[in-house]
Amino acid sequence: MAEDVICLLDYLGWTGDRELTIVGISLGGMIAQELAFRIPNRICSLVLAVTTPGGPIWGNFPPLAGLLALTKLVFTPDPVKKVWTVLPMLFPLAWLGERAVTDPHAEFNGNTPDNAKAKTNYDVQAEGFLRRVAITKPQLFLGHISQMAAALTHSVSRARLAHIARTIPKIALVTGDDDHLVRPVGSERIKVAMDAGLKVDDRTRVELLRWEETGHGIHAQREGEFNELVERCMREGRALLDAGWTPTRDA
Repeated sequence: MAEDVICLLDYLGWTGDRELTIVGISLGGMIAQELAFRIPNRICSLVLAVTTPGGPIWGNFPPLAGLLALTKLVFTPDPVKKVWTVLPMLFPLAWLGERAVTDPHAEFNGNTPDNAKAKTNYDVQAEGFLRRVAITKPQLFLGHISQMAAALTHSVSRARLAHIARTIPKIALVTGDDDHLVRPVGSERIKVAMDAGLKVDDRTRVELLRWEETGHGIHAQREGEFNELVERCMREGRALLDAGWTPTRDA
């Protein structure tokens, strides 16, 4: 899939040095690692969220709650019934029960952006999920299985992660603490491997953030904070380049 991204970038003409900010979430973070290893010279900043470096298949299975939810979803064709499984899989139950601060789907459902109707996060996320399902071609069974197989077989070595750290100006790793699909330790493993390839005073370019009471759907649950993180990484990556930062050689 990383090769597919490179083909698309080439087609679009996005081939210059340090033109890209890559944001990879979950399986997208796994793909982003492969992409960053292949074309580091094109990337200015990299955000890897709720993801893992992978490894042996037996270590790549999600926690039991996530595994049971994914299995149930394979055999649940009704989108409305899927909601009952998807949302608790992605978000903490306590957060789902809270009043939503904003409603990003307000233009479609008659609410207001600041949620004057006092919908819960569950209400807002359920509406968003069902709307996406309504306008998206359903995933085939083979596609579902192939996606899980890709996640289970993902593996990026410590040496390759160290290479990524040495060749990309700014990297942020962000995870929650209540993730049913990818264990937070995955982000910690990436940080350790990347730090191993850098001098001590250079390790601040790779930062690890762990947000409390946050689930796998981190970009939706912490929408404002996540957007601010991406924008900050873009600025810091560009600032490093403007200050003369250059990649270091592999050890």
